[in-house]
Order: sequence, then C-alpha cells, then structure tokens
Amino acid sequence: MARALRPSVKFSYGNIVTGLPHADKSFDMVMSPEILEHAEWEQAVVALKECMRVGKRVLITIPNADKPNYNPDLFIILNIAGL
Repeated sequence: MARALRPSVKFSYGNIVTGLPHADKSFDMVMSPEILEHAEWEQAVVALKECMRVGKRVLITIPNADKPNYNPDLFIILNIAGL
C-alpha cells in the first residue's frame, strides 16, 4: 500500500540481525516500530546497532508496560545506545 501511495519513494527491507546490505548512514530515517520486544536480548542489541549504523535518524517504538509482551530489558538497551 505504501508503494501505491508513494511511487517515487524507494522502500527497502532486509534481515537486521544478519546485517543490512546498505552503507553507513545511507538512510535519512530507519524505523523499527514495535519490533524489538519480540527479539531475544542479544538480537535486539544487534538490531539496534544496525539501525544506528545505516540510519541518520532512528525511530524505535516499544509497547507500554501494560501489554503482555512487554520486556523491561529494552529500556536498558535504549539507554546503552544513548537514546
């Protein structure tokens, strides 16, 4: 749907844990909406570092503590990264 609405925008996707095939800071924005809480600790750290590597800006959202899949360790990851 996004491609239909914005045909001039280039969209990209890949496996963030194994590494994205893009140069450092090659995107103006990298988004990871409500994703990291589903990853194991080690994978979440790798994913966050990869977001920061390829993106000039990074937008990460995680669910609030009232949701059943809430992982409080993610706040530690974000603090380690300086976010």
